Amino acid sequence: MGELDDFFDYNQWKDACELLEAQINLINRNKHFNTLNLQYFNSLSLEYREEVKSQDFFEKYISNLLFYGLEDVVFNNIYYVPKNRFSYRKMSYNSLVVRLINNAIGLYLYKVSEKFVNEFVNNKDSNISSRYGGKIKYNDNGKISLNKENRNMAYYLKCQEAGRKAGITMPEQEEITFTNFIR
Repeated sequence: MGELDDFFDYNQWKDACELLEAQINLINRNKHFNTLNLQYFNSLSLEYREEVKSQDFFEKYISNLLFYGLEDVVFNNIYYVPKNRFSYRKMSYNSLVVRLINNAIGLYLYKVSEKFVNEFVNNKDSNISSRYGGKIKYNDNGKISLNKENRNMAYYLKCQEAGRKAGITMPEQEEITFTNFIR
């Protein structure tokens, strides 16, 4: 089994810690961040959170998987919160280290998928957006430059116009019958 530093390094660990600090700062401004877990993290001393954020802590416990032996530091507890009169929501209460590992792996996956989306999905020549006009950008001269989506859309519109001029018509549309299933 590989080590965690195969997936992320200290920079991502530090980013995960900063992400958690940003979430803690949102506790009073956004109800979605006002959870038991984040309240607990907020109650931990800033010195302890800085120690966990340090490169020494990362190298000593995280990158070589030694955190598994730290039962007081690594835990995940389940608790239930009432949703309404008849049901409960299952919640998870993670330790600081578990939450930071989750954040770091999530940031790693985000980086990997962002690279995939930018290099593969966005570079397809046949990508035409039907909801928006595409991504319009201004070049250094202040003129609009069209990306592939806009150029492709312009090409297909020209093909459609040429087809009309050549006498090619759209297929007949079936008449739509709306039904009401609630009676």
